[in-house]
Amino acid sequence: MSYLSETEKLKRKLNRLIDLTKKNQAVLERFQNFEMELLATRDLHELLDTLLLKSIRHFELSDCRLVWFDQQMPLRSFVDEELRTQFGHRLVFSDSQSEIGQVFCESLKPKLCALTPEQKNKWFPSGTQVLSAAFIPLVCQGTLQGALLFGSPVLERFDDTKATDFIARMGLILAVCLQNNIHREQIRLLSMLDNLTKVKNRRCFDQDIKSEVARSRRQGTPLSCLFIDADLFKNVNDTYGHPGGDETLICMSRWIQEQLRDCDHLARLGGEEFVVLLPQCDEVLASQVAERIRAYVEQQRIHFQQFEFSITLSIGTSTFHPERFIDMPSKDVADKLVAHADLGVYDAKEGGRNRVNARVFDAVVESMAQA
Repeated sequence: MSYLSETEKLKRKLNRLIDLTKKNQAVLERFQNFEMELLATRDLHELLDTLLLKSIRHFELSDCRLVWFDQQMPLRSFVDEELRTQFGHRLVFSDSQSEIGQVFCESLKPKLCALTPEQKNKWFPSGTQVLSAAFIPLVCQGTLQGALLFGSPVLERFDDTKATDFIARMGLILAVCLQNNIHREQIRLLSMLDNLTKVKNRRCFDQDIKSEVARSRRQGTPLSCLFIDADLFKNVNDTYGHPGGDETLICMSRWIQEQLRDCDHLARLGGEEFVVLLPQCDEVLASQVAERIRAYVEQQRIHFQQFEFSITLSIGTSTFHPERFIDMPSKDVADKLVAHADLGVYDAKEGGRNRVNARVFDAVVESMAQA
């Protein structure tokens, strides 16, 4: 009888071990599947979508947040307003790692714990029900760069008695994915910038105008374009040499940018020619912006070596109203928007330079021209 009892105990113990093994295997597969999803993402948008939205369903969470220290590995500059709106409170940028760094102390290992009401409000202020949380450090090259926060409505879900091997491994993979995407975005950004002035180049502008024409049509708002050309720029090169011309272009681009909104697009098309896209801007406002740029640049002085001189601009403007061009293909809209602004520059130069000229971009005029 005693022998059978011991046998039964061993069977029960073995069954518990088998059940635990199966459970751990299921957990491992769940983490591995999610890691494969992270590794399969093609860009930063898809990575953040998988991390901050899909993870909630995948791991049955009530909330998820990414806290990123945006200094050594800048991420904030690659997240546009649309992404910020999409991810909301789940994406947090911090200039200091002091607060969340204290969670990990010096171990840089995941921390699982039940949350006090104060901790819940601090780390999960969205109002979702979070009773326990996993704080997962994101370490790049031995340095804490951020943290992934998993929140659960179950008090026992994340507690300090549970192992953290799987979750730590996922944190390492995620950190590498974020690092690779940041590097990829940095390379992509460099390919979109003019080497001299560091404003957008023509390749980037072609993408921007395509997106802005589509946005203009979708929202039913006007889109304006400024074509900007430096007056008598050949004289600058002849007098001060090409280094003096380069310094002039650098100053010009900076002064123009200072007069624009964050949502506006400035690009250098080549030589001394620049173009600006002004979303949600009609012809009246476009002329005001152009005049402000012209007057501001005229007042500035360029300091090059022992020389000091100024430059003036001729600016042409044009405006697209989506309701007037319902049937015109978007590529034609983009081409004509720039072409009309360029004609405005020609008129400005013919009129004596250092002035703004608006060219009408109207359905009636276009139909007459095509006839």
